[in-house]
Amino acid sequence: MTAALRAFPLPPTLGLVLGSLVLACLAAAAFWVVRRWVPLDSWERRFLTRLLAVALAVRVLGALVVYYKLPYGYFAPDANAYIKEANDWVFRGDHNIMALMSSHLWGYIVIALIGVFDHPLLPNLLACLAGTFATVPAYLLARRLGAGRYAAWTALIVVFYPSTILWSIIDVKDAPVYLVVFLAFLVLFQIEDTPWPDLALVFLGLVLGIHMLRQFADTVMLVAGLAALMAVGVREASRRAPRAVAAAGSLLVLGVLVAPLVFRSATERVYARLGLPHLAVTRHNFAEGARSAVDPDPGLQTFHGALAFFPKALVNFWLRPFPWEHGAATSQLTRPEMLLWYCLIPIVLIGIVRALRDHPLRTVPLLVYVAVASTGYAYVISNLGTAFRERDQLLMVLFVFVGPAAAVAVPRIRGLLHASRGPGPVPMPTDVRGARAARVARKPETPVPCRRLTAAP
Repeated sequence: MTAALRAFPLPPTLGLVLGSLVLACLAAAAFWVVRRWVPLDSWERRFLTRLLAVALAVRVLGALVVYYKLPYGYFAPDANAYIKEANDWVFRGDHNIMALMSSHLWGYIVIALIGVFDHPLLPNLLACLAGTFATVPAYLLARRLGAGRYAAWTALIVVFYPSTILWSIIDVKDAPVYLVVFLAFLVLFQIEDTPWPDLALVFLGLVLGIHMLRQFADTVMLVAGLAALMAVGVREASRRAPRAVAAAGSLLVLGVLVAPLVFRSATERVYARLGLPHLAVTRHNFAEGARSAVDPDPGLQTFHGALAFFPKALVNFWLRPFPWEHGAATSQLTRPEMLLWYCLIPIVLIGIVRALRDHPLRTVPLLVYVAVASTGYAYVISNLGTAFRERDQLLMVLFVFVGPAAAVAVPRIRGLLHASRGPGPVPMPTDVRGARAARVARKPETPVPCRRLTAAP
């Protein structure tokens, strides 16, 4: 394999030029697919084309600045690991299969780019492409949730959210994960409408792609898919016996809430049998050597300790680092984004309520994905820097609800503004006769003086 990749060695500058041309052709093909095959009207096609062009230019410029002005791997140390594995494999002949398998798909892609073109900037540029075109399926998801053209607000947030730009201009696998996750949800929406076996195979292929890019996210996506199928089954059953389904659901929720309190010893045994006390060890390992570690040992060895820590774990994952917290120099860069995220929380909640009301079957898998993934990350990750990065992939899913929220809020805001201004001036007629008639109509009537009639002498 090494001989095949290095059969034609290239100078670094020439390799960068040729690799950039290949990526430019890939970007042109993606633009062509968006304009030709994605079901959009003329306004949507024009909007998305311009937005994608601007987003790609911003990301490429950011990738160049980060590459030439900062040390490689400044924001993400795993970028150095990818380049090291690629150099070891291609140049030194150190074929460490175990290290390569731990890198999954993105590691193979980096090895191929380094082996053929021999320039470490190219993986960054490929991440720029993935982060840019992840906007298209996000826009389509928001539109399928009833946002209409207001899905443009989702596209704008996904494209220009600060951490989304950051993770899509460096050599990490986050941006490809965004793209594949959005595509998997699009296929899942289609399966709910028309359950074809071919679509199920496509969905499983995308889940396999998620597995090759990031562990744990594939399991969460499978859980979201099962939740979507269960939602369809519940809908069909509720049409036949709505009261029975409501009663069964209420009993299930009540049992889940009450059983751990009544059967404490049995719950602890099940918790131990599942191996969940090992979460305490994993969380402690995340805290070692981290300057932003919080709650390294919160009592996850027992079920009731984990249950008591659950609210604080969610706060740590979703709301920290707080803007007033002190930390390293890189942590100070998160303050503006955290303020932006706090402002977006009520907008996302409005979108969730609107989507649940209008499209519950499509909303359930999105919420299940976010709920399961955030629970796992909140319990395992004790490093706020790692939590900040892992939270971003869930924020991308939540930003899909910004479009439905805008569909509710923007027309109401426009109506309030129009009402506050009052009725506008009466438009003047354009023709001469109409103008003369209007002037006569507006001219006040002058009273005619009356003379007293007297009899003639």
